[in-house]
Amino acid sequence: MTSNPLAYHLAEALFSLIYSSGSTLYRRMNLVTFIYNCCSAMLKNARDAQKELEEISRKIKILRESYEPIMDMYPAVFEKKVAFEMYLDKVIQDLLLLVNDFELVNPRIMQEVYAARWGEK
Repeated sequence: MTSNPLAYHLAEALFSLIYSSGSTLYRRMNLVTFIYNCCSAMLKNARDAQKELEEISRKIKILRESYEPIMDMYPAVFEKKVAFEMYLDKVIQDLLLLVNDFELVNPRIMQEVYAARWGEK
């Protein structure tokens, strides 16, 4: 499955997600959405992935509807931010399982992306 031209973009987005662990919720939510969109496009003809994709899409919709910019700005809303992050973590886990189960990115592509990132530093 990794011959798909989107595999490189998916790998880049996965690294971006790793390196943005301390970024705003809004940034991470958008990265997760991009990762989902890559997976969805790559798996559009995989019938056995459709149920998982629909479930992840539903969860992303919940994230988008529950996001409030104040969660990225003020420590006073810590409990709300923690709950949002825990749900975001679950969506990320679901996406990673999908990437792994369907082998959407192979180690060679991950190495290429990592090498390109390392060269930027």
